Amino acid sequence: MAAIFRNDLRALARLRLREARLLLGARLYDGAAFRHFPGLIASRRNYDVVQGLNINGQLRSAVLEQS
Repeated sequence: MAAIFRNDLRALARLRLREARLLLGARLYDGAAFRHFPGLIASRRNYDVVQGLNINGQLRSAVLEQS
């Protein structure tokens, strides 16, 4: 199942979406990019985030890439 959301990350987080864990991953990734690359300028950002169960049945999510 795929979901597409348009808005900034703060506004999306306020919606209390079921996909909040995915938003958290994107926000963490976004923050890390700007912390580790001082002076980074990004007019648009798009993150591919996946979610699934690991071998122990625990829910996990990951940011695959930034484009």
